[in-house]
Amino acid sequence: MVTAELTPVAGIPLDVVELRLKRRESAWTQMVTTAHSIGAVSEPEVVLAALAHRERWGSTALGKGCALAGIRSFGVRRSHLVLGRSERGVDWGAGDDDLVHLAVLALSPHGLPDSTWLDELARLAQALRLQKVRAKLVEADAAHALALLEGRSA
Repeated sequence: MVTAELTPVAGIPLDVVELRLKRRESAWTQMVTTAHSIGAVSEPEVVLAALAHRERWGSTALGKGCALAGIRSFGVRRSHLVLGRSERGVDWGAGDDDLVHLAVLALSPHGLPDSTWLDELARLAQALRLQKVRAKLVEADAAHALALLEGRSA
């Protein structure tokens, strides 16, 4: 069996936000607003609509208290990651009824090639599946969180 080694997602900035509300849609709004405030998102309403559309295909909750919502949209100016953390948990609407405590919003412009986009999502999902990474993300600052998600630190 051949396995490919995934390389880090280089050059994508990350912001960390403490999620204040308990609903998935409120968490999305808070994370998209954060990305909009630094200029990564030009059309927040377009991105929020894309998130809602994506979620209708199936939950972006990964289990074990994590979610990974990835959007490639015309409403995104440049690739950006937002890590949302919630101590009390967010009702993500997943079938297992588990609350989400860590949510990663991966934003990319529409023109990003499919293979690059899917590689980015795979890298993030691979990092989030590791319990030691999830445990460290709970209190990591933005730089350390990015290193953890890139696989540079665990």
